[in-house]
Amino acid sequence: MIILRSDFEVLRNVYNLLGDSSISDEDVSFLLGKADGYFFEILDPTNKKKFKQDLWTLFVPIFRTSFTNVMPPPYVGSQEEVKLNSAANHNKKTTIYRFTVNYGDRTEYKDGLEQKIAVESEYLEWKKTVVTGERKVENKPLTDYLKFLISEGFFFTPKTSLFILIHLRKYFDTPFTVEEIAVSIKKLCRRQTGIETLLQRNIDNSRYSYSELYDISALDEVSELPTPLIDLVSGSQVNNRYKITHAVRGILGFIELNDRELVNIAVHPHYREMRMAARLLDYVMGLDKKAPLTIEVAVNSPSLDFLTNCSFIESKEDRKFRKDNKLSIIKLKRGTKKEELE
Repeated sequence: MIILRSDFEVLRNVYNLLGDSSISDEDVSFLLGKADGYFFEILDPTNKKKFKQDLWTLFVPIFRTSFTNVMPPPYVGSQEEVKLNSAANHNKKTTIYRFTVNYGDRTEYKDGLEQKIAVESEYLEWKKTVVTGERKVENKPLTDYLKFLISEGFFFTPKTSLFILIHLRKYFDTPFTVEEIAVSIKKLCRRQTGIETLLQRNIDNSRYSYSELYDISALDEVSELPTPLIDLVSGSQVNNRYKITHAVRGILGFIELNDRELVNIAVHPHYREMRMAARLLDYVMGLDKKAPLTIEVAVNSPSLDFLTNCSFIESKEDRKFRKDNKLSIIKLKRGTKKEELE
């Protein structure tokens, strides 16, 4: 397998940063907003597509390092490649990546003359050991502080685990670990009889976030809405409306559907830029995962960017028909799989 030398060096740097730190690979998965096992999986040198560049900057606050310690060394050329001869071993207790890195000869200049510098191959082994049977102990002062943050409205806007970590490093003066943050967050999200649930876990931009509880349910009467939202009701034919509600702040927004046609989404002016509309869309998508949502809007509609960001796309056939007929209306669909729409 051949990959860019720069990509490989970032992989190596991040693996070494993990080894030099006091946190585990599962801690890093949690801070990246992903499920257990995610971080070590993306370190797989045989699958370069997993290790995306949008993650690189996140390693700076996670490992409390500079970006130069994540990036490849300056002598690595932008087009230089390496060849990996690798093997992976997976079982219930360990994951091991064993590979040999074959470097291309490096070109250097000395006294104005070009010369080739031979670089030897290198054998490496990256290993993850699964630890089972350990009881994770709660840091109660940390849990109490998170409860205080909830009471202060800190979690009204969803927060990622990395954002929470950065806040705690600055304002919480009692020792804590990343694992203890995960334990406390999990406890506050737990739904259990007799125990008040204070937080919920969401998925925002493919990563977990944590917020106060929002409830989505059918909107039976438009009169339930606060005045700013009543003014945003479409007046078009609809057969389903759903509202998103906060226990203290009331109804924050609503969505209108005519079967699987999206008619309207509205969010209270005070609560925009908080992904309320995206949550409503995710909710109605989950009601019927086999039938896509559809909507028709003007090609110059200000809503087009929002719909595109929420995974609505125009099929190739619809795009061709629209352009061939010089239509000013664009038909968008959102389904569970992109290939279903193309």
